[in-house]
Amino acid sequence: MLTRTRHLPAALACVVAMLAVMSARAARAPDALLAISAPMEQRKIPGVLASFDFDQTTPTTDQITILFSNAAVDLRRPPTTPFGDGVVEQISFSGRDFPKPNSRVSFSKRVQSRSFLDCRYIRVVNAGTSPWAPTNISLRVDGQKVLDRVSMYPRKGVSAKGGIVRWNPADWRPVFWEAELFRYYHPSKAY
Repeated sequence: MLTRTRHLPAALACVVAMLAVMSARAARAPDALLAISAPMEQRKIPGVLASFDFDQTTPTTDQITILFSNAAVDLRRPPTTPFGDGVVEQISFSGRDFPKPNSRVSFSKRVQSRSFLDCRYIRVVNAGTSPWAPTNISLRVDGQKVLDRVSMYPRKGVSAKGGIVRWNPADWRPVFWEAELFRYYHPSKAY
């Protein structure tokens, strides 16, 4: 019995020391978790974020596609590919997500690189039959302004003022918007 009591203070001291270590680790645990998660938050997501804003007068239920292309549309013949020749990037959204007339359409999509900004043309098309009537377009890429409320008139195709509609080779009576991107965007200023 004497032997057990002699070692009791040493065992008790060991337990107290272990509790102190565990308590110190528990106190540092939130900091350790933050240190581990911080690099995850700071890690760059691949690609760039393209953010569009349109003011629309008449909504649509169709899919709208924004195309960046190096070739203009030849209105004498339908496109040979679904969205036209020379397309480098296409970004789409559903008009069903923005059903209110006289409202703003804002959406963002992540794309692989900024290379689409080197294209000569930007084009907005609607392959459906429900006309969409936007009045202007704005574009930011990773927060940098590329287009700022650029007018989407006149339209191209069968109507200079009509709603964007019928980008469909089977029914080639399109109304679309197309502009030379370099008229509004100067890469040396934005990069």
